[in-house]
Amino acid sequence: MSRTTLPYNANRGLEKRDVSDDETGPVLSGKSIQVFPNPTADKFKVTVPKWYSDLRVLLSNPSGQVLLERRLQDESAHAFELDLKGMPNGVYFLRILTTKGGNSYVKKVVKH
Repeated sequence: MSRTTLPYNANRGLEKRDVSDDETGPVLSGKSIQVFPNPTADKFKVTVPKWYSDLRVLLSNPSGQVLLERRLQDESAHAFELDLKGMPNGVYFLRILTTKGGNSYVKKVVKH
């Protein structure tokens, strides 16, 4: 079964591509990932389904500059918190990538 995802490319924004369950496993989606509170004053939480145990997390500004990068493994990949303290108010992009299979998910996060 083929599904369409919209991974974020820092140079080109969102790109449409087809991903097959057989090739890469379950696709990351807005139904499976929660980001809250959004908008946020400083800290926000992210929850990811338990079948993902090795993730790369990137936070970038609208220009594509990566401001934060983390690799999460095992239990820490299922629920984590990010802190925007010290960063100016505005729009940021949270990108979550599976290290196996190359799936990615992008969520706009607003700091007020």
